[in-house]
Amino acid sequence: MPASPPPVELHDVESAQRFLDGLWLPWWGWTLLGAMALLLVVGVVGLFLLLRRRKQPAVDPEAIYQAARQDLTRLQAKDLSAPELATGVSLVLRRYLAELTRDPALYETREEFVARSNALARLSPSERSATGGFFDQLAALKYAPLSEAKDPAPLLERAEALLRELHPSLLPR
Repeated sequence: MPASPPPVELHDVESAQRFLDGLWLPWWGWTLLGAMALLLVVGVVGLFLLLRRRKQPAVDPEAIYQAARQDLTRLQAKDLSAPELATGVSLVLRRYLAELTRDPALYETREEFVARSNALARLSPSERSATGGFFDQLAALKYAPLSEAKDPAPLLERAEALLRELHPSLLPR
């Protein structure tokens, strides 16, 4: 006959009362602790929201406009191929729009920008259409084979004209 296993001694669960005896507080003590915890949570959330809503620095529309014009002048001084020039002009215009209107145009593809219904909401429909059309022209040049690329000189003229046309519409009112 097989040997029987030794008997298992089970101990009763120890009462938690001895651990709680030193934590006794009157009802008003617990209320005070709860109120302090609630104030702490509200304070942390309020501080987070206050810091998150910190005012963004004011933009200087004229400085942004002049910087864009200088960038276009720098592009003109360089000897760039049509795709390189189209890429540079697109970047200058997108940076101008992004800085002045806080529009995410700089971080979007041309398709996303043109398809977004609230893109450049401060512009009139004709200005929005002209801007989208110019970005379409730039995209066609950026991705065209070098053999099909057209003369890049009119790009800079059209970009400067577009800047002059858009700038008054984008000024804060």
